[in-house]
Amino acid sequence: MEEKKGEVKEAEISPYTPPERPEESKPASNVLELLDRILDKGVVIVGDIRVSVADIELLKVQIRLLIASVDKAKELGIDFSWAKGIEETKSKAELQQKVDELELKLKEKS
Repeated sequence: MEEKKGEVKEAEISPYTPPERPEESKPASNVLELLDRILDKGVVIVGDIRVSVADIELLKVQIRLLIASVDKAKELGIDFSWAKGIEETKSKAELQQKVDELELKLKEKS
C-alpha cells in the first residue's frame, strides 16, 4: 500500500485581543442622568413609621414625598399658588440696605 503524504499547513493564530467593553461613564454623569430622569418622570416616596409598646401606638409618622420638576408637578395638578409669596432674588445693594435696617432696629432695642 502506498501512503500519501498530506501537506501540513500551519494554522494562522492571531494574537489575543480582549473583547471591547462599552465605555464606562463617569459617576457624575450617571447621577445627572438619574436626577434628570427623576425630575422628568417624578418619584413618589411613601413611608410609615410606627413606634408602639404592647400594642399601644405611641408615635406614628406618615411620609408622603413627591420629587418632580415644577413642570411635571403642574402637569400632575399640584397647586403652586403658595409659591407666589417667595421673593425674587435681590441685588447686593438691596440686601445690604436690608442688613443695615435690621442692624439699626437691633441697636434701637438694646
